[in-house]
Amino acid sequence: MDIPTSSSSGIETDVEETHRHRRRRRRAYHNILRLMVELDSHEELFESLFGLSRIDFERLQSMISGDIARNHTQFRHMNPIRSRDRLGICLRFLTSGSSFQSLGVSYNMQSAIIETIVLEVCDSILHYLQSLVMPRPTKAMWKKIAAGFKGRYQMPNCIGSLNGRFVTVMGKIDHILLSLVDSDEKFVMIDLGNYGTKASKIWDNSRMGALFARNEFDIPEDQSPGFGTDELPFVIVGGNSFVIKPYLISKYRSNALADTDANKVFNCRIDPVKLTAEAAVTRLRRRWQIVQSNIPLPVPMAKRVITTACCLENYFGSPNI
Repeated sequence: MDIPTSSSSGIETDVEETHRHRRRRRRAYHNILRLMVELDSHEELFESLFGLSRIDFERLQSMISGDIARNHTQFRHMNPIRSRDRLGICLRFLTSGSSFQSLGVSYNMQSAIIETIVLEVCDSILHYLQSLVMPRPTKAMWKKIAAGFKGRYQMPNCIGSLNGRFVTVMGKIDHILLSLVDSDEKFVMIDLGNYGTKASKIWDNSRMGALFARNEFDIPEDQSPGFGTDELPFVIVGGNSFVIKPYLISKYRSNALADTDANKVFNCRIDPVKLTAEAAVTRLRRRWQIVQSNIPLPVPMAKRVITTACCLENYFGSPNI
């Protein structure tokens, strides 16, 4: 009587397929390494792919490498991904606006691995960079911002230019990115949330607006703008869609009000201040295209990603950091 034996051909086929799969992943990873080396000699291409100059990239990598380096991986067929390459993957997600799935195809990695790398590196960038390039403002910092607007635009007591822009989170275009920018077009703070679609209510519904209303940002006391007038409050400048507050102003919209010489001068000074935030957000969206793409993450994680992009934009070309 013959005893049935298991065929070895099926097992051999599975083993061969596993080996082929491992070889493909190794080749893909070595392609990443080779690409990073080749790009070192092509500065413009490097910057277009990763959003940073090679020098800024290396400075950032040395800053966070100890935090994002991994000595082992849960996948037996993969070597640990170097910190430099993990940073590169995260920056490609931010600059390309691609989904985790499409980046997974590009790097021949599972989308879950790409997502884990992106979120871990974003957290590390925020940990090391945010306190340097986008800290919570102090009273002294507000006064420095005001001095910048006064010196550049003859707009005294101004502590920021405010912009609001819709962004897409999890396929829904119902979240507002509020950005407060200084005279150098650097981001001072941002806020992201579903604050409704009615322009007049967005600021009141936002967390940033609530904190300003409760005066929780350590704004300096009123001071004279230096033209022999009484003391005036420090203010932020927003577009005409924002409702006027004691600390939030915009240009005169009524022809009757804007027709006086003093108010015409005021409007002329308001316009370039308002444009600083618009220019900063436009540049942010152009360099870090994830901001204008569908962010495939819940709102808290999406805010971490956008805050990371803002920190990187402030960091770009900052030699003193």
